[in-house]
Amino acid sequence: MIKNITSSLLTIAFCYWVYVSTAQAQHIPFQCGAKPTTQQLEYIDKHIIPYEKNQARLRTHNVVYVPIKFHIVKKSDGTGGPISLYNLKAGVESLNRYYSPVNIHFYIYEAPDIILSDEFYTYDNTTYPTIAPGVSDAINVYVVGGFKSGGIAGFAWFGGSIYMGNSYLVGSVFAHEMGHHYNLSHTHGSSNTPGTTKELVNGSNCTTTGDRICDTPADPNRWLRGCKIDGTPRDANGDLYQPDGRNVMSYAKGCSNERFSQGQYDRVMTSHNGEKGRQNLRSIPGPTIDSFAPEIGSAGATITINGSGFSNNVADNTVIIGDKQASIISASSTQLIVTIPTGVELGADNIGVVVDKQYAPSPKKLTIVYGEYPYVESFENGLGYWVGYLSSILRWTRNSGGTPTNNTGPSNAADGNYYMYAEADSLQQLGYGSFESFYFDLSKLPNPEISFSYHAYGATVDSMMLEVVVLGNTSGERYSVWKVKGDQGNTWHQAKVDLSAFVGKIVYFIFWSINSKTLTADMAIDHVQINNASTFYISSFSPTQATIGTTVTITGAGFSTTPANNLVKFNGTTATVSAATANSLTVTVPEGATTGKISVQVGNEITTSVGDFTVLSSDPTITGFSPASGPVGTEVTIQGYNFEAIAANNLVKFNGTTAAVTNATANELKVTVPTGATTGRITVEIGGKIATSNDAFVVTANTTDPVIVDFNPKFGPVGTEVTIQGANFEAIAANNTVDFNGMAATVKSATATQLVVEVPSQATSGKISITAKGITAVSTQNFIVTSNTTDPVIIDFYPKSGPVNTLVSITGGNFAPTLTNNIVKFNGVAATIQTATNTELKVLVPINATTGKISVEVAGITAASLDDFTVTGEGVTVFNIQPAKVITPNGDQINDVWNITGIQQVDSYHIRVFSKAGQVVYDSTDYTTPWDGTRNGSALAPGIYYYNILMSARGVKERKTGYVALIK
Repeated sequence: MIKNITSSLLTIAFCYWVYVSTAQAQHIPFQCGAKPTTQQLEYIDKHIIPYEKNQARLRTHNVVYVPIKFHIVKKSDGTGGPISLYNLKAGVESLNRYYSPVNIHFYIYEAPDIILSDEFYTYDNTTYPTIAPGVSDAINVYVVGGFKSGGIAGFAWFGGSIYMGNSYLVGSVFAHEMGHHYNLSHTHGSSNTPGTTKELVNGSNCTTTGDRICDTPADPNRWLRGCKIDGTPRDANGDLYQPDGRNVMSYAKGCSNERFSQGQYDRVMTSHNGEKGRQNLRSIPGPTIDSFAPEIGSAGATITINGSGFSNNVADNTVIIGDKQASIISASSTQLIVTIPTGVELGADNIGVVVDKQYAPSPKKLTIVYGEYPYVESFENGLGYWVGYLSSILRWTRNSGGTPTNNTGPSNAADGNYYMYAEADSLQQLGYGSFESFYFDLSKLPNPEISFSYHAYGATVDSMMLEVVVLGNTSGERYSVWKVKGDQGNTWHQAKVDLSAFVGKIVYFIFWSINSKTLTADMAIDHVQINNASTFYISSFSPTQATIGTTVTITGAGFSTTPANNLVKFNGTTATVSAATANSLTVTVPEGATTGKISVQVGNEITTSVGDFTVLSSDPTITGFSPASGPVGTEVTIQGYNFEAIAANNLVKFNGTTAAVTNATANELKVTVPTGATTGRITVEIGGKIATSNDAFVVTANTTDPVIVDFNPKFGPVGTEVTIQGANFEAIAANNTVDFNGMAATVKSATATQLVVEVPSQATSGKISITAKGITAVSTQNFIVTSNTTDPVIIDFYPKSGPVNTLVSITGGNFAPTLTNNIVKFNGVAATIQTATNTELKVLVPINATTGKISVEVAGITAASLDDFTVTGEGVTVFNIQPAKVITPNGDQINDVWNITGIQQVDSYHIRVFSKAGQVVYDSTDYTTPWDGTRNGSALAPGIYYYNILMSARGVKERKTGYVALIK
């Protein structure tokens, strides 16, 4: 199971192990940060020592196998070594060598948990936070990357959990910490201060001080490196100390800590007997994997696993590859034949076999390769099967929108919203950076080809290149297959690279970027596709956006001349092909189509468009109008789509005043500004559906008065240069008076239709006004004065009022294009965001909202609207929650938990999730901890699960049911 951990609870730890790096140290510093508590010592005195005295040479009669549950902490991106699952086996085998004299052997209990957490990867051993709940029937061992205090290798609770640095699982450190679990103290006793040991050399007080074990010599804890004692320390009687530096529980360094005393083994067995009733002990060894073949494969391939301890009954074996469970075809005690499951992350990972909760990892890793084509990656949902190397001088990262530096890099993606790019930096040397793929099996493509979009714009771009590396090439040779040099202009380009030289090979790809020591060399890659090279492709389609039912022409090559032999889909929805040639298809946008790629299949070959086809709403939509201003009686042309061709069927209003429609087509209306019209937005209503213009039409008294139509930018700090468009300005700059919310601005240049001004000192947010020829014009929008150009800002919103569940468009700047990175509130009440771009958010007025300001928070910075949004009436209580249709708890931070958009706006709710058998797997009335695909901490099998959500608000109740797919 993979978990993402972000919070912690406090607990108490007792022991840890320290290595010293300074040569000047006179003594080995404190190796334990805390000593056994008084209560623990009392327990040992009252319950363990008396039992030991009544026994002789305690040990189990037969070998007993004790369970260890491992919890492996890695960084949030899944990195963090050198731990591997096979290291765990080596650690357990090393542990067994220390404890076998008393017939205690350990086994790995179930598959280890993988915990993804930067917070816990370097463990804070000063506060001892709980990483994750342990199991009750095994010894819990948490493997971390390191500890906050330097030099520490591990620590343990007496009788409790163990925390180990991932480099110290094999050897005496693990045995030492396991000794603490079995209530063994250090040989020097409970105090970690050198020279404070009270145990006498003659052993007369050995049961009440020191380690309370009498066959371990008194230890003064005055060890130097090289297994040496500092000086000639003596006890209170004057007797010379002669400690055992080779004892596992000693602080001695360089002594080869390799043994326990019989008294220590008695203590171990006493402690073991006290806890064995609650552990999953076994009397026979668990399974072992000796080998598997083949060692490379893709999803669906068959793997034969050889070993011992397997069950002859298929159902009694569990095989895990990566973090996915594999299907078992056949089973015997020495061999399992399984199928590689889908969804396993590419790369290399261990195979694990679980029999009766005893876990065995494979000695080698299985290399998972990609083998399903066509392969397409546009980085919309993450890096996919690619890795950007942070060690590179130029770092490749995933990005949307433009890059931070002007005059370099793309302003948007070639396909969708995201792309990979290398951020150039001001370097003292030639800069380079790389990102590479996992393995691809090209044996399944008779004529392989890789294609991609690239962007190399900037004055100091040196070059971009693509290399191919063949698996098994021991020389490490890389084959350069593509390269461009110099500035390629501010546009995306397409590249196709023939891979026929690598037919039958398993390869991976490396993209390189190289610049020349300055900032203007950002380079980018998008829409990587691997498939058979052929003359079968989509080059373009027209129109690129349209409503359902619209005819679209697809241009390309390799199409069938028989319409029925071309299978065309719009984002997965099949379309009707009405005409076909080898280079052109005529199709109709099908019912149910959504925005996305167009694909064409002829025979077994499939080609996919690079760009998305945008499915437009069937509702009327205004895309613009002209002119932007005018007096009553002015003819205005409104552009858009889904208008009625019959003029009388279009109801047009100017800020609420009905206008006459003089001419109409599906894409254009001609109307006259009506008497009584005021400045405001234009609306078109057809059949009860209303379209609203983005901008206001400015109603003027006549055609000669000055008027402000627009200005840009809409926000900025003092000193920002603002261009104001309009009409009837004075061509002499000094004859125009411009104010920003009452503060006079300097007019830098002027024409009759444009003024360039500068935001004045002391300006505040508000309207811009222009006075020319004695007449004043005022902008319809506010200019927002900001402290910088990067913080979020709200420019305007529409409509200005409405009931709960009204869709409100908020325009501004520096919003996050990812929905969840914006927090929108109506007078303090959080709202549900429907869509998001850098400049616009569309949100629903939330339940319990009241009249007041709208706020938008991005990355901890909050912007507030100047005007209030007025909540009208109660409206209709609509529980506008949107449960996600899928959950993929694989640790990539995308759909790792089941998201229910809008649930926090509901007053009260009860969420239950059921299996197909009707078993409740999740039950909650507080969704601050979302369902993560587990039941009581145990991972659930992939499949369909059903939900039932009962909601209540303002006395109204509603139930929502549906299903969610759990995919691993």
